[in-house]
Amino acid sequence: MKAVRIFECGDTSVLEYGDYPMQEVGPADLLVRVLASLVSRWDVLYRGGTWRKIHKEYPGRRMFALPMQLRRDCVGVVGAVGAAVRHFKAGDHVVGLPHPENPNCPSTADLPGCRPAA
Repeated sequence: MKAVRIFECGDTSVLEYGDYPMQEVGPADLLVRVLASLVSRWDVLYRGGTWRKIHKEYPGRRMFALPMQLRRDCVGVVGAVGAAVRHFKAGDHVVGLPHPENPNCPSTADLPGCRPAA
């Protein structure tokens, strides 16, 4: 898959665009074909290392471990679902705002409150 990743904090010269291996779909995962994504202010803060200087403790959001992939917020279509996923199926349109390091953001798509986008 094509992605922009950072392996260290810094100016825009640390952005590395390239081909990276696709991860396997785990039992509680969705594989999403991304149709659109964005660079958010969080991406800019993380990339520059400003996050660590400004936000020592921020409720519900911690710094991603490096390397990290930018442009995580996205919309797309589910291509595959893990065996334990019950609320999504291939072909569903979804909006993703993932932050796996956030204890308040579930890492599984199989929750009663999670539904495909209308």
